[in-house]
Amino acid sequence: MKVKATKRKAEAADSLHGDGHSIKVSKARRAERQQRFAADLAAMKQPGGSSSSSAQQQQDEGIGAAGGWLALGGGYGSSRSLEKEYLRLTSVPKAEDVRPPEVLAQSLALIKRRWRGGCSYAWACSQLKSVRQDLTVQGVADGLAVDAYETHARVALESNDLPEFRQCLARLKQLYRAGVPGCAPEFYSYAVLHAAALGPLLLNQELGQLPRHHLEHPAIVHALATARAVRSGAYVSFMRLYTSAPRMAPYLMDALLPRVRGQGLAALLAAHRPARLPLGWALLQLGWEEDQEGEALQYLAQHGVVVDEAAREIDTRASLAAAAGRS
Repeated sequence: MKVKATKRKAEAADSLHGDGHSIKVSKARRAERQQRFAADLAAMKQPGGSSSSSAQQQQDEGIGAAGGWLALGGGYGSSRSLEKEYLRLTSVPKAEDVRPPEVLAQSLALIKRRWRGGCSYAWACSQLKSVRQDLTVQGVADGLAVDAYETHARVALESNDLPEFRQCLARLKQLYRAGVPGCAPEFYSYAVLHAAALGPLLLNQELGQLPRHHLEHPAIVHALATARAVRSGAYVSFMRLYTSAPRMAPYLMDALLPRVRGQGLAALLAAHRPARLPLGWALLQLGWEEDQEGEALQYLAQHGVVVDEAAREIDTRASLAAAAGRS
């Protein structure tokens, strides 16, 4: 399936500046993303699995009670180092170890260039967390902070790091609510998609927090339509939304895809029984492209679907009988 997502790092660079590109995502990377999402989403559904409070944000940055300490003391840091490994603070930082905003802006630009050039996520994540930490201990909550958190959120999302993505998203919501400009509709749409994968309770909470003035933005409209499609089991609508998803939305829709595909398969078999379904048509309905037929056939076999490969048809009667025998 063709998706709009930023997957290759050379093209992901534009996403860091707010632009998106339409490219294909490899089957292996898509499967890897779905497996990673499944584990992270299971953890998120446990009690106490998430928090977006200010205290949690300080804990995430590894600064304890030192948040804004330098600014309260009357100044900023004095370090001129563009690169700085992230380390969790165990005491109030010294000014000479903290970079002021103008240096942090240069450091953020350097990280973006390195990411475009193919650096490892481990390095980029450490550097971005260090930038976030220095911003927080100085009480910086302006456009630079939004840029840093949006950048890290996109890089984390591309790299399947949902916990880091959630930390950045929680802080971005605080900054947007405070009136700091940024790509708010884009990230609110990501919040809706992520909540849709976590369950109706969290989705309803997220919908209640959506700023009304963003509701007509295309990214929000798309996210809300996706949530409705998931809730109603409208698998054809979901697949269409998947192929037209803006920016990095497919990374989050990947977590929804297995559930919707399963609903779609059950609906197809029940609606067309006892007729035989043309294999190619059925696969398109379930979101597979022609070059993914091998992956699709493996999926169908795992779910007990009887396929006549010679006739290129799905036997709905035999498939439902097999499903009944397994239950």
